[in-house]
Amino acid sequence: MIELTHQEVSISNVNQITALAHQLWPESTFEELLDDFSAMIGNKNNLVMLVILANEPVGFAHIALRNEYVEGAEQFPVAYLEGIYVVPNQQQKGIGEYMVRQAQSWAQAKGCTQLASDVEFLNIGSQAFHQKMGFEEVNRVVCYIKKLPSSIKA
Repeated sequence: MIELTHQEVSISNVNQITALAHQLWPESTFEELLDDFSAMIGNKNNLVMLVILANEPVGFAHIALRNEYVEGAEQFPVAYLEGIYVVPNQQQKGIGEYMVRQAQSWAQAKGCTQLASDVEFLNIGSQAFHQKMGFEEVNRVVCYIKKLPSSIKA
């Protein structure tokens, strides 16, 4: 069994968390993510954790309390796994499972009875991970948007 520890987001580790988050969400800039995670320091409605193995950051997870509609939720607030990431060379070693267990403990301490999440439609690996962790699929959706020509007046 590997020896993992975790730290909550703080001034001293927010850059490390942001670097990992940027690997998960490359469409966002580092600066945008840094602003987002910096705003969560000390926020009791969010758990942002940095996972450490042998003094090296190997993953992060962000869990938030949501009070608005969440697909499949039976009561509110519901804890929502906003993001979870493990560096590629450390995947399949129990780090993701560790983070989900920590998320569950945090959620239960906040009075939540459910932990929700979502994955990209084509991310089969993440879907398999969620199923392995005991998540149940509640819906599949494809979203669309159409840009309207600027000449159309309401």
